[in-house]
Amino acid sequence: MSQAPAIVSGRRWLMISLAFWATAINYLDRQTLSVAAPVLRDQFHMSNTEYARVLFAFMLAYTIMNGISGPLIDRLGTRLGYGLCIAWWGGGVPAYVRPRGDEPGSAEWSASSTTRRVRENCSS
Repeated sequence: MSQAPAIVSGRRWLMISLAFWATAINYLDRQTLSVAAPVLRDQFHMSNTEYARVLFAFMLAYTIMNGISGPLIDRLGTRLGYGLCIAWWGGGVPAYVRPRGDEPGSAEWSASSTTRRVRENCSS
């Protein structure tokens, strides 16, 4: 007894590409701290030890969330669990980049000056 061939929709490839890009952005996001290290250390006057503490805090939070998100995806299913994890990650960005005005240290000031300084470091 043979089964009828499964109909493959283009939607499957859309979902695969969305998962691919979400994973790629996740890996790139983890690399930004090392790329921006010289600028961050200079801008915030951080020693190697202080910068290592920042990296440790980031990696600790990342490790804890991996332990939480894995079982969450197992319980909720891939579609809902992965969507919630991406929403949680994306919601974190506005939580730490809040505009506070034009004074030094505000989100607008630090984002634009840090971006400019990273570009200057990468081009030289």
